[in-house]
Amino acid sequence: MAKHFNTHTERLDLGFWQEFIMSHGKQLMFPKGRYLACSGECTVELGFVTSGYFRYEVDSCNQKTVIGGFAFPAALVGDYPRCLYGERALFSIVAGEDTECYVMDASVIPAMCDTDPALERQCRLIMESAYLSLSERHCNLYALSPKERYVELLRQHPQIIQHVPLREIASYLNISPIHLSRIRRELLTGTTQESRNSGWNL
Repeated sequence: MAKHFNTHTERLDLGFWQEFIMSHGKQLMFPKGRYLACSGECTVELGFVTSGYFRYEVDSCNQKTVIGGFAFPAALVGDYPRCLYGERALFSIVAGEDTECYVMDASVIPAMCDTDPALERQCRLIMESAYLSLSERHCNLYALSPKERYVELLRQHPQIIQHVPLREIASYLNISPIHLSRIRRELLTGTTQESRNSGWNL
């Protein structure tokens, strides 16, 4: 992706985390559909994605699985901070395609923070940054229309169409695939101002 999908990670020292996880973990290949974490099961995995992508899945009240986020290359992945304490995962984290990732046992991190101020600071920054990202997404779900959310997604991440199936993008936007198809058709036929101002590959 051209920029970090989870914009809050731009506030983090990802070089620090890449080196830390690589030195304390191991490189794994996740075939498409393999789980890094399963909702309701204890998790201790924290990873750094090097290729492919993961999606964060949540089971809604009507037994439908919805997508709450993605982790693309150069991103941290894991159910943080639950993975630090071996708690039950809130999300299922699934490889959206064949994905390469360095993974470590995050349950060792709290004890390490007691003697490593730099690590403690980085862990705190993850929580602060994740809150900022979550609050922004929550606000956008209420403040922006589905069309506006899609346009903004393309503006920030125009390459997502090349990597992620449209049904997953629709789920992330909290709309149906049919609704997304209607929005794309409007943009492609030039019936909206956004399409006249964009050069996107919709």
